Parts: sequence; structure tokens; C-alpha cells
Amino acid sequence: MIQSLSPIEEAARSERNWFIATVVWLLVGAAITGLLTVLLYRKTGKSQSAVKADADARIVEAGATASRANADAAKANEGLAKADVEIAKLNADAEKAKTERVEADKQIEIAKADAARAKEGIANAEAQSAKAAVEVERLRIIVANAEKERAEAQKALLDLQERIRPRHLSAEQWQKLLERLKEGPVGSFSLLSVANNPESIGFARELAAVLKEAGWTLLKDEYAMASSFSGIGILVPNPENPRGAHLQKVLTEVGFPVVAELSPKREPDSVLLYVGSKP
Repeated sequence: MIQSLSPIEEAARSERNWFIATVVWLLVGAAITGLLTVLLYRKTGKSQSAVKADADARIVEAGATASRANADAAKANEGLAKADVEIAKLNADAEKAKTERVEADKQIEIAKADAARAKEGIANAEAQSAKAAVEVERLRIIVANAEKERAEAQKALLDLQERIRPRHLSAEQWQKLLERLKEGPVGSFSLLSVANNPESIGFARELAAVLKEAGWTLLKDEYAMASSFSGIGILVPNPENPRGAHLQKVLTEVGFPVVAELSPKREPDSVLLYVGSKP
């Protein structure tokens, strides 16, 4: 006969079953957890190996990149050093250029000052030149007037010298007069000159000598006292006197113009040659 359990026993039995079930579930859970942990570890180990391999590869690649970067940095540093040298040179050139520019500016200022002084000097020179041109023109006029006066004075002097110079026949005139006289009629003549006038007397006798050499005969050699006539003249009794006409013509040809005058009271065929004072 089966005896029924008391409530306390029933409760204790139920509690024990729950405890056993709980322990079993805990053991099963622990087993499952351990299995999962093992599986997870294995999987995680493979993943970590792959990650580690990938990390190692990346580290190697990073090392190579770093090496290249270091090489590039070295080259860059070398270029930078060269650039620094070039920059230093350029800075030096710039300073030199700056110094030269400053010096050039000074020279430009000096040149401007010189140009200003030169311009002022040119202006002064132009003013002096204009003034000198006026003075030159004034002096030119003075010189021209002086030259005119000198020419006039020289002409007056020559005229005076010509007036006071005794008349003479040149060798050429003498020869030409002699030849021309011989070509015409010859005869006697009288000579008249101014008394106390050596020039008149001397030239009259010079002409008489040519006439005599040409075959003429001197009849009288007379002097006029205080005569006012000048030049050379011929007195003939009539205009048809051939000797008088020929004598007048040839004396004029040799450069001594002769005035012919009529004197009807004179003897027929007579010729009087008179020599007055020099015109």
C-alpha cells in the first residue's frame, strides 16, 4: 500500500527536483558554454592569425613606405639645402641689387641735378648767345659801315692820288701813239702849257717828244699865265684841218681825250696843242 506523502515531504521532494534540474541545466549550460568557447577560440585564433599576417604585411609595407618616405625626405632635405643655398644667393643678389639700386638712385639724382644745372647753363648760354648775336649784328653793321667808309676813303684817296699824280705816257701808250701818228699827215704845231705848273709842262713836253719823233715840227713852246683850262685841247682855224682831226683821234685812242676848238684867227693849216692842268 502506497502511502501518500505529507505536504512537507512533498514540498521537500519538489524542491529537490527543482534543485537537481537546475544543477543539470547549469551543467548543460556550462558544457554548451565551454563548447562554444572552444569553437569561438578556434575561430578567433584563425582570425587573429589572419589579422596578424595582414598586420605583418602592412607593417612590412609601411616599413617600405617609410623607407621610401625617408629617402624622399632625404632628397627633399638635400633639395631644401640646395634651395636654402640658392635662396641665400638670391637674398645676397637681392641685397646687392638693392644696394646698386640705391646707388643708381643716387646717380640718377646727381644726373638730374647735373641736367638741371646744364639746362640752366644752356638757357644762360642761349640768352648770352642771343645777346651776342645782337652784338654781332651791331658790330657787323658797324664793320659794314666802316668798310663802306674805308672803301669810300680809299676811293677818295685813289682819286686824290690820281689827281695829283703827274700824267705820263706808258711805254705801250707811247709806242701806240707813235705808230698811229705816223699813219696820218704830219706838219708843224705849237705847244701851250700852264706856267708854273710842272705837271702840265712836263706832260706837254712828253707829248711834243712823241710828235717830233713821228715827224712833226715844233714851232713854238709857250706858257699861259694863270690859266684855268684843264685837260688837253687842240685849236685849229677850221674844222677841215686833217692834222688836227687825226691828232685828236689818236690821243683819245691811247686814253687821253682831246677837246677840239676852232680859232679862225689862227694861220691856215696851223695846229695848237695845249695841255692844261690835270682834270
